[in-house]
Amino acid sequence: MKQGIKTIKRRHARNFVQDSSQKRLDEVVPAYNAQVLNALSVDYVTIFYYNILKIGTNCTCEKHDDNIADITSNTSPNVSSQSDNNWKESQEYEIVDASSYGSMFGDNNSFNDTEDDFDDEDFTPEINVEKFASSDTIFAGNNINCGICYRSGFLPGYSLQRGTRIVLTTFDIVNAKGYHIDSSEQPYVINRLTDVGYIEYTISVPKYYKKAVFSIRNNHTVTRDVFFDINNNVVTQAYLSNNAGKKISIRVKADQFTHAVIEFHYDADDIRANIPNINKTLDYTLLETIGNLQVILPMTIGNVSAGDHIAIPTRNLYLKVVDIESSTTSTNRKLEWRATCRVLQPQESLRKLFFNKPFI
Repeated sequence: MKQGIKTIKRRHARNFVQDSSQKRLDEVVPAYNAQVLNALSVDYVTIFYYNILKIGTNCTCEKHDDNIADITSNTSPNVSSQSDNNWKESQEYEIVDASSYGSMFGDNNSFNDTEDDFDDEDFTPEINVEKFASSDTIFAGNNINCGICYRSGFLPGYSLQRGTRIVLTTFDIVNAKGYHIDSSEQPYVINRLTDVGYIEYTISVPKYYKKAVFSIRNNHTVTRDVFFDINNNVVTQAYLSNNAGKKISIRVKADQFTHAVIEFHYDADDIRANIPNINKTLDYTLLETIGNLQVILPMTIGNVSAGDHIAIPTRNLYLKVVDIESSTTSTNRKLEWRATCRVLQPQESLRKLFFNKPFI
């Protein structure tokens, strides 16, 4: 019997299985995600995740003028806007006839000067450093240690994952009486002038939420003041529950404050994370000597970026994300997040982002 041909000519390469492999990968992703979530449910810590905002309304520490506002009536206050257009009114413009400069093709000899007629010193640019330094911040972030935006430059600074975070500043005032807004400070400071004075805000209460917490702050300091309704009753958890899905008016009667914070935590599953190891370093200049931590986050957390804040109240740990590594498919389906974080020191203002108290 004659032996046949040893090799068979192939129409395709040996790895011509991309279509079936892609289908298999699409089928495996949901199962892999479920496996990661199940793994994070073992030896996990419950975290509160805050995303840093990189666009939005400028904070009151970014732009301010020298005007002082005294609010003594029940009408809506005239709060200075973040965008100052007064410079436009001070500009003087002169309209001249373009024909005096010749046509665009150079018929006039007014621009026929030779190269020797110009001096290099005439073209040396003059830069006003003081004017440039006092101009508005173009990019996010500033050097002011602000307790509202936490140097992000935008309001409300940070947003809460699986919840709503509301920051009330001078730009959100709808009614006021007997208060004084000092816009010369950064951020703006609101001072009470009379005992019957108040600042009134309007907020929307979510239809469904698990709990609500709040704080009234004077920059970095968390005060003991509370919210009042229009009938001068203390705002309670029951009052918020009865007005779920509605807009309500709340008032602040603090002696001095810069902003107020309200957080509504949704009735959703807690965010579970895993911290593989904790290393401590010997550094006498630091109060919290824990080194960088790698935190494994679920793929359902949404967007993760450098500068985000992670609060772990059960371990008294407050972290700032400095680096992110993720496993992602070509269709942008996340498999898991791995975030490298550093521990916030007690003197850092961002550490107080989570410091809120529940409504009574």
